[in-house]
Amino acid sequence: MRTIVLSSGLLDSLRDDELEGVLAHELHHWSQGDAVGLRLVWVGALPLALIYDFGLWLAGSTRSPVSPETFGIQLPQGLLAIAGWLIAWPAWVMTKFVIVPVVAASQRRYEYQADAAAGEIGLAIALSSALRKMGAFETGRTGWEQAIAATHPPVELRLEALQLPRPDDPEYQETELGGPTASELRRIFLFWRRS
Repeated sequence: MRTIVLSSGLLDSLRDDELEGVLAHELHHWSQGDAVGLRLVWVGALPLALIYDFGLWLAGSTRSPVSPETFGIQLPQGLLAIAGWLIAWPAWVMTKFVIVPVVAASQRRYEYQADAAAGEIGLAIALSSALRKMGAFETGRTGWEQAIAATHPPVELRLEALQLPRPDDPEYQETELGGPTASELRRIFLFWRRS
């Protein structure tokens, strides 16, 4: 079952047209099943998570009341810790540096698509206004967690994508590049003959 949840803070702080833009954005996510698809990816990554948890369990890094000794395993703690980390480390690397960035990039693409869908039905200005209000709560993005693993693009980039295209300023336009003129071709051939 797919559900859209709106906080009371959002309902209190947005005007009706801004709320309409946000709802159009969220309804696009709902109609495309974005959350369901992303959950399937995480379910596919479940074996890695289980391997990682098992490695941490062996290493003794969890707060679980069950320990390897509970099952009669009498290996030195140092050896268990090394074995646990040898098991957990590859799963952690795959999760942190492959799965999380790929899923986050997909989520950011879904955000742009939902923004564009709201813009296509004439709610770009209202959604932009709502994003500006909600962007006040967004912190700066630096580092891995905030930039690579972030599920939403920065508000500034979303606002830029929602802007209507404007014609270029003719003052700063260059003429189209064409082929060489006859006089330029003559100079090129004369240069080659001299060499």
